[in-house]
Amino acid sequence: METIRSAIERNQSASPWARWIAIGKSPASIHCRDFLDRALLRVNNPARSRVLKRIQSVGAAQLDATLYELAAHEFLSLLPGVAPTMDPRVATEQTPDLSINIDGQQFIADVFVTHSPQSTYGDRGDETGWAKDSGERAQKIADRLAEKSSKYAALAVPLIQIVFLGDHRILSLQDVEVALYGVALSEFVDSDSYPRDFYFEQRRGGILLPDGERPRYPHLSAVLAIDWFDTLNHKHPGRRFACRLLNHYQPNVRLRSGALSPFQEIRWNSCGVNAWRPESTGESAIVARCDVDQKIEFGRYSGDNPW
Repeated sequence: METIRSAIERNQSASPWARWIAIGKSPASIHCRDFLDRALLRVNNPARSRVLKRIQSVGAAQLDATLYELAAHEFLSLLPGVAPTMDPRVATEQTPDLSINIDGQQFIADVFVTHSPQSTYGDRGDETGWAKDSGERAQKIADRLAEKSSKYAALAVPLIQIVFLGDHRILSLQDVEVALYGVALSEFVDSDSYPRDFYFEQRRGGILLPDGERPRYPHLSAVLAIDWFDTLNHKHPGRRFACRLLNHYQPNVRLRSGALSPFQEIRWNSCGVNAWRPESTGESAIVARCDVDQKIEFGRYSGDNPW
């Protein structure tokens, strides 16, 4: 049986991160490798054969993307009421990464990982570094979201996009909020309505800002932002999933409230003509871990109390 390690080792173009997964000896790399092995086994043939072929032969960026797709598939498979299919064959020339059935509603999904633009960080040469941000991170994410939303606009199936954070050089889940809405939830006060109470001329992101009175990309039901990170808990090492579900304010197809509970979710309530207010449910501190018994557990995570 082909494993993640053997498949990556066949690929001469594998990135340092992929090689860390394949041959790393730290508890974190071993946990990640075991998790992806379980993810691979969950994928049914012939999709598994196609995924293995990609891992063995594609370039570094596409290999990393495939590993993130596997991680998303395994993670979603463990959530109640969610049934993903990897590398689905759909009746279209488009090739979504996943199809996802949530409470009987079928969605297609694309997965990508975003990294901080190289112009926004660097090393000082004295073992310290610097990072800055003037909206470049949110704009980079917005450009990818818009590209993928346009790609699937003609299909009748609603879309979910899944965005993984690829680094922590002040890149955060909030950047995905700004990429989508043009504004972060933390900027709202009780009386604010979206989008009329915000000035967007100098802002970055905001792919859902309306075109006149019409919402953009109404086929995009939601964006799932994920930080898949190594825990600081040395007694229980491995990766954790921190998630934020960001719903379109006026989509063609809505996800049920709490569909990915207990993770934080942003939904929108109408407060007038073409006016909306956000509602946040769930907890931003909740993370998940996926253990060897193929169960998912949830806990609260902080730097002072890593779970």
